[in-house]
Amino acid sequence: MLTAKDQKAVFAARLARIKSKRVASKGGPPPQIPARIEGPGVLIEPVLPPARTDIPPVPPLRENLGYPAGLVGAFLIGMAAVFVARLVRFHYSGSPLVGEDPGSTMLIDGAVAFGVGLFFRAAFKFEAPVFILTKSLGITVMLVTMHNFVHWAPKTFEALFSREYVYETRQQTEVNSVFFRGVSYVLIEEGAAQASAMPTRIQMGR
Repeated sequence: MLTAKDQKAVFAARLARIKSKRVASKGGPPPQIPARIEGPGVLIEPVLPPARTDIPPVPPLRENLGYPAGLVGAFLIGMAAVFVARLVRFHYSGSPLVGEDPGSTMLIDGAVAFGVGLFFRAAFKFEAPVFILTKSLGITVMLVTMHNFVHWAPKTFEALFSREYVYETRQQTEVNSVFFRGVSYVLIEEGAAQASAMPTRIQMGR
């Protein structure tokens, strides 16, 4: 038969177990439970709450930086696919950037660039849907803005393509614009861009 002291010890241990379960469910630290409670005719082994396993580990810095870097890489791969497609098309058939039918030419370039992008995706292992979407966005942006690079770096494109290619592109398109189906939609006027790049001088009164 348990004495009053033993009954109090049993009751205290039971309260400690209930409290430990409540604290564990809330994510707090477990309370201090005595290792053993002994008494005449009683031996109680406290039940400790199990360790939490639902807390995900913090990813390392390399993984945190890898995701945005992968998005940037997928976008650049899409742009590079368009560049390679147009470079191959020019050296294979001599076709200019615009062509006689700008809409059809852009569709052909987009289809070839998509095929080149599939090769790049396999090489760089960009399989996630978000990377595929970002690569497609890079293809679309490059299709309508590549002529700007010809305006900005004509010598480079003369070496990679030809002088005639650069001349025709600069004649048929506008700098700082979006070129879609034979029409250049200027985003920034060239004169305004040069004016904004010039330092502003304020002459003080003598």
